[in-house]
This record gives sequence, C-alpha cells and structure tokens, in this order.
Amino acid sequence: MGLEALRAATYSRLASVMSVNHPSATVSYDNVKFDFPQSGEWVRMEIAPGERRRVSLGNSPGFRTEGVINIGCMVAEETGTATVFDIVDTVVREMVDVQYSTTDGRVLTHKVRVSNRGVVEGWFMVQCKIEFMYDEQPS
Repeated sequence: MGLEALRAATYSRLASVMSVNHPSATVSYDNVKFDFPQSGEWVRMEIAPGERRRVSLGNSPGFRTEGVINIGCMVAEETGTATVFDIVDTVVREMVDVQYSTTDGRVLTHKVRVSNRGVVEGWFMVQCKIEFMYDEQPS
C-alpha cells in the first residue's frame, strides 16, 4: 500500500480534526475536484514524500519514508486573521507530535514550520509544514 496508505490515513485524520474543530471549513484534497468557496475558510493538504530507505522494524524488514505534510490554511482577504490563526493553532495541536496508524504501518509527525504567505489570489494564507516519518511494513 505504501504512499497511498500514508495519504489515506493522513487525509482521514485531517478531515476528522477539521469536522470537529472547524466544521465550516472546506478541505481540498489532491486530484479531487474542488469548488473554491466564495467566502469563509478552507484548507488544502499535500503530502511531499522525501527520502525512502530500507530499515529493520523490530524483526521485520520495512521502509521508512521521511517528508513533509503541507497544510495551507486560507480565509478570504480583508476578513482579518483571527479565524485563520485559530485553524493554524488547531492544525498544530492536532497534527504535530502525534502518531497514527496506516493499513501497513505508522506515521509519526515531529516538527512544524508555520509561515505567513499573505494574500494569494484573494485568500489570506498561512502555511503549516509538518515533518513526518512513515514506517511501512509491506506484507
């Protein structure tokens, strides 16, 4: 399953976090049709896998992938910053320094870099770049 298992588990986690904490926020996923909202808030997640290498996981061979989960948090321009920073705080609290399972392994997130991108195409954007380590045990 590999990267698809990572993607599915991470998207599911973000969807759950947003539905509980920011139910009015729309979530955009890779390669899925998305109708941009005219107002309000939304987030976009992309997974950027990096180095992948063979490792021993316990007594079993496996793979370790390290990379970055990019989560862009957006609100319509000229609507202030309170909502977007509340979303960023939620993302950091719920998606960083956590461990969760995939169908074939586990993901550990361990560091975040938050950067203010300013207004991009009518949306005020703050980017969260979350570093992860994904241990996969192929069957």
